[in-house]
Amino acid sequence: MVKRYTGRLLSAVLWLSLSLAGLRGWGFLRSLRTGDPPVWRMYDPASFLYGSWPYFAVVMVLNVGLYIWEVNYYKPEPLKRILFWVGMLGLAALALYPVGSKDLFGYAAYARLHAHYGMNPYLARVADVVAFRKDLFLKNMFWVQHGTPYGPLWTWLAFATYRMIAPFGLLPLLFSYKIIGLLAHLLVTAMAYRVGEVLSPGRGPQAAVLYGLNPLAIFELVANGHNDGLGLLLLLVSLWLVLRARRGEGFLFAGLANVYKLSAGLVVPFMLWMTVRKGKWRMAVAGAGVIVLVFITMYLPFWNGGAIFTGLLTTVGGYYSNSLPVLPYFLGYPKELVSCFHLAGLLAFILCYILLLYRTGRGNRDTLLVASGLGFIAYFLLGAGVVHRWYYLWPLALMVAVPRSPWTRMVVWQTLLLVLSYTLMFALKGRVIDLFTYFSVLVPVIIMAVRRLGRNPLRCTQEKLV
Repeated sequence: MVKRYTGRLLSAVLWLSLSLAGLRGWGFLRSLRTGDPPVWRMYDPASFLYGSWPYFAVVMVLNVGLYIWEVNYYKPEPLKRILFWVGMLGLAALALYPVGSKDLFGYAAYARLHAHYGMNPYLARVADVVAFRKDLFLKNMFWVQHGTPYGPLWTWLAFATYRMIAPFGLLPLLFSYKIIGLLAHLLVTAMAYRVGEVLSPGRGPQAAVLYGLNPLAIFELVANGHNDGLGLLLLLVSLWLVLRARRGEGFLFAGLANVYKLSAGLVVPFMLWMTVRKGKWRMAVAGAGVIVLVFITMYLPFWNGGAIFTGLLTTVGGYYSNSLPVLPYFLGYPKELVSCFHLAGLLAFILCYILLLYRTGRGNRDTLLVASGLGFIAYFLLGAGVVHRWYYLWPLALMVAVPRSPWTRMVVWQTLLLVLSYTLMFALKGRVIDLFTYFSVLVPVIIMAVRRLGRNPLRCTQEKLV
């Protein structure tokens, strides 16, 4: 038994080593005074925490290698055992300082505005607080001129967490968000198992291993504490219910997923269209009504002026800093060309999305999961023109339920490339790394699309995953 799981034990040790190194950063954060500059201005995280970025790079490369070994030599096992190992890896990564994103500090800041200052987080900005650099909960916020981009379900959860934990200090609040990320990661792993089993009995364990042990998922949801996990959970629950012909409940959870993270709405048209194609158009209309009702009800407490529309624009607008439209800047072209470039990408996304919907209507239940995942990728690469690494957890969580699809194999490879891209981000500074991130996920899509020309593009195969 020990010999079989030696790779997982080694992976847990690797994550633990990064966590122990990261304790230095937590100690430094604890010693910050109100007069100090923000933590992100004071040091380079990888060099400060780990002595040098190569140490971080070696650990990440080894974890990627162990994951490849795991999925290539996969053997079925019970869900409880998979969750045990996922929990072990997650706990080992829990204390890792969030070196890949500043979002964790943003969660604390928005919750502070909402719960402590009584401000509407969709309208208020951190900069609206006089001398916000003197507030320990606000001073480390990076986006001081932006309202919250998150849905009201997360806003209320962050509010409740703040009320319970913030009296004990900033560090306990930050760790509480990371613990939420770990719990969500475990639950998403379990739901990936359930969805896989509904689609094809015996498929669940492979889906759970592919998602739960994925190093990008562990790093983003646990180490960096991103809040995407609960949105993924709600979305998978909705799909699981729809696949089991419990569509009314499924659309309710789809609505909750949408008001947690607005990007979850990308899957809703696929669910509605599949329902219509089965001849249940009245159920589809009722489901759409439920989703709209949930949206209005949850946003209603914040519906003040243009707050909600401001939040929508913040969420779906994307950032040019790490997207393809930044290329004309390097060539010296004017800003107008960049806007045209982005508009062309949006039109291309709409065409791709319509094609995926068409394929979903003609396909089976596997097609629903694969096409939904590709809908996310089309939006990231074309519509929003932005690729943040943790965004790829959305297509990953959907598509692992169809592990033998060539598109699933492509997404798994992309997540590994994104993990490794962090090592370059720490080694080299500047936009060139952001462009590398973009092309590292764009090029595999182009290659796969060309290879699938003339064939059913969403057909599953029996090829190895990685």
